[in-house]
Amino acid sequence: MKKIIRTFAAASVCAVISAMPFTAQAAEAGSYIHSIQLERYAVTAEEAASGEAVIHAATYLKGKTGSGIAVNAASAQVLADESGQIYFSDIYDPTSTYTENTYEYLGGSFTTSYRPFCFGNVTNGKYSTKSFNAQIRDVCTDPVAGNPIYYNGLDENGDHTITFKLHGRYYVNEQGQVAQDSVTHDMVCPLTIYENGSATYSFQFADIYYELVNNEPVYYANVATKTGTIPYFLPDLLEKGDTICAENDILSWVGDVTSPSAFLGNSDDFPFMETNVRFKKGTPCGIYNVTLNQNYGSVTVDSGGTSSKITQSYEDAAIAVGVDTASGISVETPEYACYLAENNKMITANSMGATYICDVAFTDGTAKTQDATNAVNGGTSPNALWMRSAQNYFIGEVEMLVGDTPIAASYTDSTPLTQTVLIGKKGDVNLDGAVSIDDASAVLRYYAANAAGLEAALTDDPASAEETLAFFLGDIDTQSQTKAEGGSLEIGDASDILSYYASTAAGILVSWDTFLS
Repeated sequence: MKKIIRTFAAASVCAVISAMPFTAQAAEAGSYIHSIQLERYAVTAEEAASGEAVIHAATYLKGKTGSGIAVNAASAQVLADESGQIYFSDIYDPTSTYTENTYEYLGGSFTTSYRPFCFGNVTNGKYSTKSFNAQIRDVCTDPVAGNPIYYNGLDENGDHTITFKLHGRYYVNEQGQVAQDSVTHDMVCPLTIYENGSATYSFQFADIYYELVNNEPVYYANVATKTGTIPYFLPDLLEKGDTICAENDILSWVGDVTSPSAFLGNSDDFPFMETNVRFKKGTPCGIYNVTLNQNYGSVTVDSGGTSSKITQSYEDAAIAVGVDTASGISVETPEYACYLAENNKMITANSMGATYICDVAFTDGTAKTQDATNAVNGGTSPNALWMRSAQNYFIGEVEMLVGDTPIAASYTDSTPLTQTVLIGKKGDVNLDGAVSIDDASAVLRYYAANAAGLEAALTDDPASAEETLAFFLGDIDTQSQTKAEGGSLEIGDASDILSYYASTAAGILVSWDTFLS
């Protein structure tokens, strides 16, 4: 398709921009998208029922990083659905060391044994967590002193037991006496295990209190009993000495407010938090949702000396277990789903703003009409499609799946449902595969025509998919597909494209996220 292309000299573009009216807006914290990405969106019925399936889950933030925005606190919590069949384990602590790996990012690459996160920092090729401290909820702790609990094997009665450390000030000996010593004691408790997979244990401890005598505190201790709970106890997966997992669902970052942190590269180059999704033994077929707690997660930033919380929208996920067939019942999708070429995350229904109510039949013979949106995906990423394209952009149909099962159009029509996906490089308005002065020029011409009340277009066919993609790639700040969505091509977009081009031409790599409003 022939594109409308006109070349302006750099000086001419700068002159046009400076001559046009432009109102600079104060730096404000724009909205962020917080999404869950799963290693895979489907497991077999046998895998889930075995209790051994492990699916890595990571959450990512995507949004504005420039205009003086710096982060001084952030938190997130992932939630399992109400089925009680899935839980989280092995949350990754970004301040601990793991296997050494090399990572690519906007500024090049670095090698580290840390798990890089989105607020990390690279200086002279060395990665650090900078001024942030991570706070995680990952293992069961005793309800008195808060010490980690470990699996201790079977006792002489054949009961599963756990062990933990308890300081002498809380310790009650075998004779039921308060020890009140300074020794750390090893506590061993048998478990009571319930059908739902949870377990409880009880132990005696010294319940300390004081009274004022002649205005001086006098301390006493009574013998009391405390009961602790283990939400998911899976002895088949435990060996003696293993830590007992709890929720593994919360990660909070607390920074130094006097020196807030920036994102590492693009805002979503590295995850916010990582954990694993597991299934309880005997889990039946179904679709199991993994969601973000919208009442808990937050990102607090400092912008221009003012601290504020960034608004967030959320993209959840789900794992489809034992899906045999799926057919669309009520499906709402956009005409086009636009993505950026550098996006290496899975194409999902949530990222498209689509809804899929489906009839789902499972391999165990059950069937259900349900909202399958969280499990619907395209089986690939925009970057993978763009890399395989013979053109400088990608326009094509992507088959949509529930987990890894194609969605049929209906009961009677087995034709797979597809989504038209448009992919290109951000700022590449003329779709030639590069961001240049020509793209800024195209945006200016569009703006001028629109301002004059003339028909404005970026290609020779305003109704084409190419036109929609070009508009999306040129709308730097709001990334809308059409004017009907509230998007517009303005002088600021042309200016951002020109700034980006000038930076890259000078060998300075910059994130497009710095230009978002």
